[in-house]
Amino acid sequence: MAEPRAVIVGEGVGWEEVAHWLGQLGLRAERADADWALSEWKPEDIPAVLILGPSLRLESTAEICRQVKLHDTFNRVPIIELLGGGVPGVPEDSIRIEPDLYLDSGASPVEIAASTRAVVERAHELEAAGIVFRCQVVCGSDLTLLGEIGKLLEPILWLTRLGEGDLERVRYAALEMGLNAIEWGNRWERGRRVRFTFTVTKDRFMAKIADDGPGFDTGEVVRAGEESDPQEQIAARRAAGLRIGGYGVRVAREFVDELHYNEVGNEVTLVKYLPQEHQENSGRAPERDAET
Repeated sequence: MAEPRAVIVGEGVGWEEVAHWLGQLGLRAERADADWALSEWKPEDIPAVLILGPSLRLESTAEICRQVKLHDTFNRVPIIELLGGGVPGVPEDSIRIEPDLYLDSGASPVEIAASTRAVVERAHELEAAGIVFRCQVVCGSDLTLLGEIGKLLEPILWLTRLGEGDLERVRYAALEMGLNAIEWGNRWERGRRVRFTFTVTKDRFMAKIADDGPGFDTGEVVRAGEESDPQEQIAARRAAGLRIGGYGVRVAREFVDELHYNEVGNEVTLVKYLPQEHQENSGRAPERDAET
């Protein structure tokens, strides 16, 4: 069996030392330049991990992350991005597909190798847990960016084999929670992040939407079905001293199988269980129509 490959793209790392320590941890290091193309990969020769060097332009690293993390076959290849100056700022005018780990470019070769091994092991754990697809997306608090999130979600949801109606309802629920994160969590501050994590397993689709706000008392959200008439809901919320609203959460609860917040109230998780057909075929890539 071939030794797992760690592909280092770009310059800016102590190549020989990093390769040495990766070898000590069971990873064969290879180099590739910035023109390295995803199309060159063969399914039987997928690397165990990608390390993006600090010499790469942000546009190049962003494109590599997008190509790998949105690909239904190569998605689970972990990516480490080496940079100076810490994690990139909030992308106020675009969405950013995140790598698995940001690592300071000043890290020693030993630290780079150890972090790489840890990321590879984590990827194996996720695969063993039945995760078929996972990607993390960050954007600023701008409603226009939700349209991009919606487009990105379409091919991800297609992997679930949900029916057309369920696909649209799940997509609506995720975008509605993104709207809440922008409006009520981040208070329209463009410099605050909204973080989306989309996961497909053998039996469910999950979306986590988190904001940079302080959170809220989740008991303030009227649960779906507690007030069947919107006017009654408005009266109940006024009587309790709560803001008029909550309809997005109410509708989203009806569109997914589970909706719950973290303890602080600045992250919501949506869960939609998948049909048996998906579970039986989760090990195979779905067949596309000839015209697509």
